[in-house]
Amino acid sequence: MTTRKETLVTFDAVTAARSPDVQKELLKMAKADNNPEALKHAQRVIALARAANKKGA
Repeated sequence: MTTRKETLVTFDAVTAARSPDVQKELLKMAKADNNPEALKHAQRVIALARAANKKGA
């Protein structure tokens, strides 16, 4: 039997949220959760993504 090594790709929410479409969906999902902490987290991720966009990183 042959085994293969699989590599997992790390998901980076800030990188993903650099897209305005992803930002809209992130906020939409956070609001749908009706959880203030989820909304606060989504807003923080979006703020970091926008800052990264400004830096051009």
